[in-house]
Amino acid sequence: MAKMYYEKDCDLNQLNGKKIAIVGYGSQGHAHALNLKDSGCDVCVGLRAGSKNWKNAEEAGLKVMTIPEAAKWGDIVMILVNDEVQADVYKRDIAPNLHPGAALNFASGYNITYGFIKPAADLDVIMVAPRMIGKGVRETYENGTGFPTFLVVNQDATGHAKEIALGLAKALGSTKAGAIEVTFNDETYLDLMSEQAIWPLIMNVFVTAFDFYQEKGLPAEAVLTEMYMSKEPMVMMEKMADMGLFKQLPLHSRT
Repeated sequence: MAKMYYEKDCDLNQLNGKKIAIVGYGSQGHAHALNLKDSGCDVCVGLRAGSKNWKNAEEAGLKVMTIPEAAKWGDIVMILVNDEVQADVYKRDIAPNLHPGAALNFASGYNITYGFIKPAADLDVIMVAPRMIGKGVRETYENGTGFPTFLVVNQDATGHAKEIALGLAKALGSTKAGAIEVTFNDETYLDLMSEQAIWPLIMNVFVTAFDFYQEKGLPAEAVLTEMYMSKEPMVMMEKMADMGLFKQLPLHSRT
């Protein structure tokens, strides 16, 4: 059984005096940066010179640097650019500027699992990977409910990698819901299966069902309301999460 961590297991003091560089300011990057800032952390955002997000980050009250500058500045460097460009950004802009003993944090295991990024032996390599879209990471921090996260220590060069990972998880707001200890491979395989199989299958079921209903002459507004616009599936999924997949079944009609 995977080990779980909550608020009481984590110490924000582990981040005291540490500078945290967020590389990327997209869906996850903006949420991580703002949550950490609001938790009292010393944060900067690393972006390409001329990035359209530069002004957005500054207007949110964040320090902004180029990616090489941020990597050099940070004691903890969080890589939150897209998986498909991470390896190039890491090799070109991040790796040459990291100092020994820095912590490298990922929110996705892809590039470590498949060996596209090979961190130096003198770095801590960790992962705090929200099981939530970026908008939800920010919103659940603000409303105090938190969000689940996967937590990994892959390389512990300093002897403090786990404490840093737990501190980050708490500062991001996730340990109110719980951090689950896994491996980089676990996160990668679960994420890819969800994104490339489970959710596409569900989307294709919706599209196929809609086309079938249309062929039978049912009103489009009624079809879409029945399938998802009523938000009934959202409530069903929430009840599955709260009560269990099978325990929520009596909430539905027997048909």
